[in-house]
Amino acid sequence: MEVKLVPDLPAYGSLSMARYHQELRAALLQVAEGGEDIADVKLPGHTYAYTGMKNSFCKRWLLRFDRWLTYPTLLRSYHPDLFHVLDQSYSQLVFAAPKVRTIVTCHDLIPLRNLRGDFSLDYGSFATKAYLRIMEGLKRAAHIIAVSEATRDDLENLLGIERQKITVVYSGINSAFEGNTASLSTSKKQALRNSLSLPTTGKMILHVGSNAPYKNVMTIIKALPKVQFGEEVWFVMVGSSERQEERREASNLGVADRVISVRGINQDQTLAQYYRASDVFVFPSIWEGFGWPPLEAMSCGTPVITSSVPALREIVGEAAIQVAPENSVLLANAISRVLGDANLRNDLIARGLSRAKQFNWITSARQTLSVYRQLCEEARILNPTLIT
Repeated sequence: MEVKLVPDLPAYGSLSMARYHQELRAALLQVAEGGEDIADVKLPGHTYAYTGMKNSFCKRWLLRFDRWLTYPTLLRSYHPDLFHVLDQSYSQLVFAAPKVRTIVTCHDLIPLRNLRGDFSLDYGSFATKAYLRIMEGLKRAAHIIAVSEATRDDLENLLGIERQKITVVYSGINSAFEGNTASLSTSKKQALRNSLSLPTTGKMILHVGSNAPYKNVMTIIKALPKVQFGEEVWFVMVGSSERQEERREASNLGVADRVISVRGINQDQTLAQYYRASDVFVFPSIWEGFGWPPLEAMSCGTPVITSSVPALREIVGEAAIQVAPENSVLLANAISRVLGDANLRNDLIARGLSRAKQFNWITSARQTLSVYRQLCEEARILNPTLIT
């Protein structure tokens, strides 16, 4: 059985999708048996050439050309038993591959929810039209791997995809976040905090991710002045900086000097240090398809607070405190409890470490391989007389 993995174009710079690709591929190669040939499609060299190019009109159109013309043409030159498109936002590629031989992983349907009015993201007219075409490709796929039951529910309820066409396969956790039941040593923890200009006695609230509106950073900022311990509490954002309205709100609340943005963290080992140096990890998203950061924080021995949206309830289980996503009072109370109650903190750490161990890439790879084999059998791909 020959399987071609179809990753994102590198110039788009999605760290999460690059991680999914790299980790799943490595695990698949580890669990695959002798008769299974699993490899990436080989992207043209020029698709890497403008990876470091600054965002511009020229770069946007180069990317669109490659995504909608170069990539489909490339896929037509391959004839494997199966294609596996690793990101649902590339589902337009299903039109270039035999639909009975194509699997897509769906991580979330957030842009579709945005079109329904659930969020206020401005994608522009081209992106909106493109996304609707992409969703048509997703519906055409022979099978879909959803990264959570919540995402499978969205596929069924928002796109009308039959439930039997969808298999839930949870993603794993990178080994950089695993196997350390303690935080950093006191000296290393303080060194990282010193680099952020945090006081020795300061409490560190951490958020990891983008600043898209659905990430709901605004609620953390609104909660900050309500948290006990007063000016000893600092909010550190890794991966993004505040949006203009968030910066304005922080200034109005008098907490702007206690909001710190850290960007350019591209190594998981470095990110793990931030998790381990923090006192509590907060992730109040309005919507998610899965939720890597809470699991990473748990695996690093950091207590976690998330919103109570379906995917996060599913992923964190009973190992985190969950609050309504846009209630800053409840969020502030939850943060205060974790910072002030050692017993609660220790209980959350223990629960989190146990929960995080349930998500590993070897299990993900074995379940994904099972989907490959199932689809091969159903489509009779191994029968040389099959005509697609």
